[in-house]
Amino acid sequence: MRNRVLLAAGTVAVFVPALLLAQQRPAQRPAQRPAPAPVARPAAAHPAMAAMSAAHREQTWELSAGVGGMVIGQAASGSSAAIAPGGMLRVGYNINQSWNISVGTFGGYGNTNTVGAGSTSYLAPFGAITWTPDINRVTSPFITAGVGAFYRYNASQTDAAAHVGVGLRHMIGENLAFRGEVGLAVFQFKPVPSITETSGAGLVSIGLSYFVGGRKAVADVAVAPRTATLASLGSTQQLSGTPRDKNGRPLTDRVVTWTSSNPSVATVSRTGMVTARGNGSAAITAMSETGTGSATVTVAQTAASVAVTPATATLNALGATQQLAASASDANHNAISAPSITWTSSDTRVATVDASGLVTAAGNGTAQISAASGSRSGSATITVAQTTAAVAVTPPNSVLSAAGATAQLSAQATDANGQPIPDKTFTWASDAMGVATVSATGLATAVANGVAHISATADGQSGSALVSVVVAPRGAAAVELPATGASLVLKNVNFRVNSAVLLPAAKAELDRIAILLQGVPTARWEVGGYTSTLGRAAVNLRLSQRRANAVKAYLVSKGVPAASLTAVGYGRAHPIATNRTAAGRRQNMRVEIKRMQ
Repeated sequence: MRNRVLLAAGTVAVFVPALLLAQQRPAQRPAQRPAPAPVARPAAAHPAMAAMSAAHREQTWELSAGVGGMVIGQAASGSSAAIAPGGMLRVGYNINQSWNISVGTFGGYGNTNTVGAGSTSYLAPFGAITWTPDINRVTSPFITAGVGAFYRYNASQTDAAAHVGVGLRHMIGENLAFRGEVGLAVFQFKPVPSITETSGAGLVSIGLSYFVGGRKAVADVAVAPRTATLASLGSTQQLSGTPRDKNGRPLTDRVVTWTSSNPSVATVSRTGMVTARGNGSAAITAMSETGTGSATVTVAQTAASVAVTPATATLNALGATQQLAASASDANHNAISAPSITWTSSDTRVATVDASGLVTAAGNGTAQISAASGSRSGSATITVAQTTAAVAVTPPNSVLSAAGATAQLSAQATDANGQPIPDKTFTWASDAMGVATVSATGLATAVANGVAHISATADGQSGSALVSVVVAPRGAAAVELPATGASLVLKNVNFRVNSAVLLPAAKAELDRIAILLQGVPTARWEVGGYTSTLGRAAVNLRLSQRRANAVKAYLVSKGVPAASLTAVGYGRAHPIATNRTAAGRRQNMRVEIKRMQ
């Protein structure tokens, strides 16, 4: 049996039929020998390879040179050993951090008797599985293991083969690497049925790898712009996401997916278009494979317009108020919730405004009340025009004691808040021209005894004063009404003994008193009746009450309101003179008017 020396050199990824056919030389083989049996292609049929996505494969071409040693054991004639050079062409598909399934070729060596001088050629495919932790690392260790077939065409024999190995690849460029592997191949073949040979071969392979269309891992995604602010709901911002490798170089044909951390603030489409949904901040993240990047999008509505309601208002009294409201909208006409508003008045002498938009009338005129939000503003027109709510005439009461006597009256108009209205023109009138007349300027003139209401009118509102004309009889003194709490003794109001009947002189006096009392309609009066000490006390008490009642009745008949008078009989109480003389007793038999309020 001939000793054979074999060299096993490396593993490859795809079986290369062209190379195999080139090394097979059919002309040198005997015609009766059968053609080499086709070799199975585990790489194409392996389920792991079939499941690979084309987008995740990396094609490599590797050219290696190697040496190997083999020891052959033979049952009949012992064993021998040899070392021979060998070459390898390697083609394969690698997957980042995954399995690589390959098919290889090796062969072409001499035997121990004629090393280097006329050897028998061998061609054999060799299957292997290679695992590389990270193809993109500068230095990547790898492990190979596999089973395959060793074919010797001159003996028409196909043998089983097994291989294990470890290696190291060092990247020296983007697509170039040195690769070295140390391994062990074990073959078993049977030239004849009675002989069994087992071979063990040491393998060293050093080669150069070139990566075609290599797929690099995504290290991160560059998002641009990194920050964006949207001033209107519904406004958009286009973001771009560029996957990059660990060196910061863009990677093409990578899928980028987009997500938003807060869709209530901003949503993002699958193309990176961000749409503002609500005020706040959201992180927009772009992801490609295991790489990510993000941008911060802030939605802060900015006022594009400000409206103030009501747009116009008129205030009819100083101090009157009007609440204004302001609303702001962004550029897409979306209302801004709780906008920041600054209020100002164009003329604070006419109207002022506080921080809440409450306007207060300060003076007659027109003012613009503005509401500003950012650089935008709106306004309302406020007109202050006092309207007469009341007219007061002073003095409220005047007493003229002679025909032709005069009293100058004045009038003041006030608004609903009691604030005076300047420069108001009034119309003057008297309701008793036979008692007193009044001029266009408010000058009242006495005509005859009586009470006249002198009125001043403006804007449909009127006020009046009472002018009492009390002409005293010749030689009589003028009468003045008492102050509150004081009393006035009615002179000439006398009665006969034990009588409550008014005498003519008493009536004339009461006529003058009635005029005066009508001039103060809001006053309250007590009519007190008194007697002297003559007679019994009980009789005198009843008599004084009748006399007080008689005076009240007469005053009421002359126009004094009955509700303003109270009649009280005091009898002999509270004398104002001595009761020992007739003159003193006449003074005590009197009637007094006391002003209660």
